[in-house]
Amino acid sequence: MSADGPILRRVEIRGFKALSDITLDLHGVTVLVGPNACGKSSVLQAATLAHDLLTGLDSGSVQVPEVESRLQQHRTKPDRPDLSIRLHLRGEQVVGLRTSDSPRRASGDPSVYALFGLRERPQDQRLDHRLEERAAEAVKALPAMRWLRLDAEKLASPSPASPQPVLTVDGFGLPSVLDALVRARDGRIERIEKHLTQVVPQVQRIRTDTLKLIQETTETLRVEDQVLSRPTRREVTGLTFSVQMRDIGWIPAEALSEGTLLALGLLTVLEMSERPTVLMLDDLDRALHPAAQLKIVSTLREVQARTPNLQILATAHAPMILAGFRDREIIRMGLDDAGHAQVYPHPGGAPGWMTPSEILDQYFDISRPSISQDLQRYALLADDPLRSDAEDAELPVLRARLRVADADPGWDPVERESTS
Repeated sequence: MSADGPILRRVEIRGFKALSDITLDLHGVTVLVGPNACGKSSVLQAATLAHDLLTGLDSGSVQVPEVESRLQQHRTKPDRPDLSIRLHLRGEQVVGLRTSDSPRRASGDPSVYALFGLRERPQDQRLDHRLEERAAEAVKALPAMRWLRLDAEKLASPSPASPQPVLTVDGFGLPSVLDALVRARDGRIERIEKHLTQVVPQVQRIRTDTLKLIQETTETLRVEDQVLSRPTRREVTGLTFSVQMRDIGWIPAEALSEGTLLALGLLTVLEMSERPTVLMLDDLDRALHPAAQLKIVSTLREVQARTPNLQILATAHAPMILAGFRDREIIRMGLDDAGHAQVYPHPGGAPGWMTPSEILDQYFDISRPSISQDLQRYALLADDPLRSDAEDAELPVLRARLRVADADPGWDPVERESTS
């Protein structure tokens, strides 16, 4: 990260899904942790939505009615008076969006405002048709932001050959992007191989191969005064890839593990020419061994060291990945009694110096005695074929808690016997 610090300094969100009123201070690398459905992914979604709508308004690709419609879809409650998303940038600049229902009673139309200016005194522009010049100038200061939701199946799928390949947010197009990097011969594919080997030590090389794909399209025909459409199929050149593993040989994409594919997809995004400045990731730890989790964090820091403006905001669920972060880089989230997201204060102490038990206790509110009790309870119920409906419903809850604590028992419950 550059000496000036992260370009996206703070995110303030009001009235967005479970995020009733929340403020997050961000760093060069920030990881959000907390239970499921506490709003971690909603933070990434809200920031991305504000960015995409504002830049779309500036370019003309998004119109005001779409802005209002998409914001209204995510309001905490239909009767909540407003929703706002504020992105705080370097230099005390603020850019954002907000909605207000106050004019609805008089005119029947809700209002959408663009927010811009200095943090202490931001200005509002009610959006009617397009951004005013001052608001448009502020929007141009927004960094390139991308929220990745990588999917292993999409990453492994063959993709059409293209002179300008695109990698979608779920990872489709990876073979085409890798092929372009191989052909570029500028050292980027070698860096991907090096970093992937740090995460998955068996990896040696990556190669791409051509194959034939059947592409389905719709053809439009005009017959007299009628316009008809019909599905068509044509053969096109496609691409796939393989990874060479030590002592095994070349493994095709569809046979690679989920963790290898997800790590490869992330590392490829970081080497693309159109790399975002602010990269947001859901489940940074997904499908990775604890050792590989720490390696992916150290690899991201290595990439960041030669890309000073790169900022990373991620979510995670596995306790051990926190050992790769400084305490100020971790944001603990949860829900209050009303079901609204909240941020908890730092427990104190660097996770890298904590024992696994201390990380579980300090960041996940899980103590070792409770893990032992959950394991004993799970074993008792799982081996009982005469367990009740309530006890059967308790089993997945117990197992979910044990998985969070990296203590999955590893066996499924026996079948229940009929008591009739």
